[in-house]
Amino acid sequence: MPVSLDIGCNDFDNMSQRDVGSLNSLISGLAQNSEGRNELFLFKKMRMEGAEVDVMTMSNVLSVCADLAALVNGKQVYGLVIKYGFELYLSVGNAFIDMYAKCGRMEDACQFFMNMPIKTVVSWTSLIVGYGKHGLGWEALEAFDEMERKGIVPNKITLLRTLYACSHVGLLQKGHLTEAYNFVERTPIKLEAKLLTALFSSCCSHMNVELAKTIGQRLIELEPEEAGAYMLLSNFYGIIGDLEDVANVKNVKEGNKKNKGMYMD
Repeated sequence: MPVSLDIGCNDFDNMSQRDVGSLNSLISGLAQNSEGRNELFLFKKMRMEGAEVDVMTMSNVLSVCADLAALVNGKQVYGLVIKYGFELYLSVGNAFIDMYAKCGRMEDACQFFMNMPIKTVVSWTSLIVGYGKHGLGWEALEAFDEMERKGIVPNKITLLRTLYACSHVGLLQKGHLTEAYNFVERTPIKLEAKLLTALFSSCCSHMNVELAKTIGQRLIELEPEEAGAYMLLSNFYGIIGDLEDVANVKNVKEGNKKNKGMYMD
């Protein structure tokens, strides 16, 4: 038995009051130290000894099953979830979506998602992440659109994962760049430069000149103090032979440097 697990079990065995809170603390500690297999072993051991479980226990163990792609263990946990009536708890539902998706069972993940009475942004994001991992870019986009129609506000992780799903299956290739940019602009969360930089690079690769200009200018507006934004746009103008706009970018850079009182290489 690994040393860390041996110590953990001994600590648990020596506790004067061994309750579900103690079990959860020990399981959580193992999970945080990337000892998922030890956590499953401990969970099985404690269950054999009659230890009680609660919603937090189930969520933690399911997360480990997801990280290890341990579908068999996940199905065993499902039996306990049904036994204790935890299937309608939001945290458990989200954990099942994540577990099934990481185990390559997107149909099961979708079915569990559909059966959830309440869905939060975490639920939708878990579904979108699953689609992305399996190269289902269009499904990820459809899920995102449906989430918006339901009035669920996406967070940064939702946006990043949706863009990842699109990129993974080539939806950011020529012909879909405008849709991707519109998607980024309409999201209600704060834009990040790395998102626009990724789109800008795709525009340059496919010589989408007009959209590259739009995104480049937007990037400068977003980070007027960063020299990298000016360099990207200036280099692009140089590649297409637009020397006038190369000079314009330099003038904008110098003007912002004077206005902000900042030095930019």
